Amino acid sequence: MLCHLPDHDAVRHYESFGLPDPREYARLYEQLAAPVSPAPVVAGAMNTSDLGPEAARAAIEDYAREIDAPATDPVRHGADEILDAVL
Repeated sequence: MLCHLPDHDAVRHYESFGLPDPREYARLYEQLAAPVSPAPVVAGAMNTSDLGPEAARAAIEDYAREIDAPATDPVRHGADEILDAVL
């Protein structure tokens, strides 16, 4: 599960280090975890609370496409869309 805030290009308090695009971020996550345990990105979760309904749905669809996995905002839309992928 890879979590993300839409429209954020840095981690708070570490603004001098930009985040890569979600596709690259997922690849880096998998590579960094590999020596410890395989950890493929099988789903994505987003916090879209700052977006309107249409913008939130578009952001989730874009994110899912970029990480090549199902994604949702589990608070706004529930976790059904990603549940099978993480179990």
